[in-house]
Amino acid sequence: MPQNFDADVAVIGYGPTGVVGALTLAQQGASVLALERDRDIYPRARAVTVNDWTMRIFQGLGIGARVEKVIDPQRALRWVTYDGDEVMRIEHPPSTLGSGPRFYNIYQPTMESELRACAQDRSELISVRYGAEVTEIEQDDSGVTLTTTDTATGEVTRYRTRYAVAADGGSSATRQRLGIPLLGDTGETTWVVIDCRSSAGGPTATSSPSGRTRNARSSTSPCRPATTAGRSRSSLTRPRPTSRPPPRCGRC
Repeated sequence: MPQNFDADVAVIGYGPTGVVGALTLAQQGASVLALERDRDIYPRARAVTVNDWTMRIFQGLGIGARVEKVIDPQRALRWVTYDGDEVMRIEHPPSTLGSGPRFYNIYQPTMESELRACAQDRSELISVRYGAEVTEIEQDDSGVTLTTTDTATGEVTRYRTRYAVAADGGSSATRQRLGIPLLGDTGETTWVVIDCRSSAGGPTATSSPSGRTRNARSSTSPCRPATTAGRSRSSLTRPRPTSRPPPRCGRC
């Protein structure tokens, strides 16, 4: 009995992974329905670099030249104090993959916006529903039924696709619904991350004859290097709580 499908593949989550997944499927001729909970791109920096493997993926999708215009090649890392004293420097060797630099500085909202613009050029195969939170997934022998709730109106919609791809992040609700464990380990360190626009004397990504160099400025100790596009990032670890009682003052 023939079935009506809204698309060949549903992509749940439309961040960088979801967009690249949609473009990869469209490149192979598959129709894609992307379902994204948020209506706008998250307007803060998260990832700060991509590497040559990522650039090779972009190149394979035919979007490498466009993405390269909104990111900066990273040739080295420098940790310096606000007084300009260099604490440490790491030079990066060239890529062995033929893509040029080994690392690139990114400001994720800018790169993500360009990736979505690239996907819009494949609108004959890629359609996107923003504000559509996937609340239920049912799988059977012939396909997948996805239930979404509009985050603004509460309207419930059901879609039918042959397959579904979960690209909704490390805390994937889809993975949890399907009982798929997250493999790997992570440290228990808590980080405090501060992203801001660079100002005079603050962290910057400066030009050098061999390309961009990421600087980290710190008044007391090295911190995470600056991001690109006039933004900077500082990171510090938060002390782990201790079960030991605080020291006594001697009078109590």
